[in-house]
Amino acid sequence: MKRNQITEQHGPAQAKASLCDNKGEYIYYVVLPGMRRSEIEVNIHKKELTVSAVRNDSLHGFYTARPALKSWRESFRLPADADTLMTAAVYHKGELEIHIPKGQNKPENHIHRIHVY
Repeated sequence: MKRNQITEQHGPAQAKASLCDNKGEYIYYVVLPGMRRSEIEVNIHKKELTVSAVRNDSLHGFYTARPALKSWRESFRLPADADTLMTAAVYHKGELEIHIPKGQNKPENHIHRIHVY
């Protein structure tokens, strides 16, 4: 299992992303502290995965001593054998997992929005 670490910082908290190359799929792990599922957007255009999150403070209604991420955006170039049509994303307790099976499909010219469960 191969895992690459990618880190991006915007503001007081840190978002971390990593890629895991399994036998049958690629898994992108993204840690987004202080975000809600509704604030996260996952899109694929051709063979590029874009993850973005913008914190809407009016939705949260509370403040914590721990700094929260305000916004984050990162794009990842997907491997040629990534089957972008079968992508699934799950967000739970600050961690986003994006599962992209290996296979062949033709890159589409329109943006494919992935629902985050």
